[in-house]
Amino acid sequence: MNMDKENYLTELEEYLDALTADEKADVIEFYNEYIDDAGLETTDEIEKRLGTPRQLSQIGRASCRERV
Repeated sequence: MNMDKENYLTELEEYLDALTADEKADVIEFYNEYIDDAGLETTDEIEKRLGTPRQLSQIGRASCRERV
């Protein structure tokens, strides 16, 4: 795994602390695949597309709450 992507996803996971372990895993898996499919390689590319990990975590938390 690319270090920029790994660091981004690790930081994202830290901001998802309000979610259950399963919900976190789902969010991380989704964005891991999204980053790969989009061909994003650097932190700058990832943040231009998805925002910072903190910004993205707000979307991830909201989408998990909507599924309940």
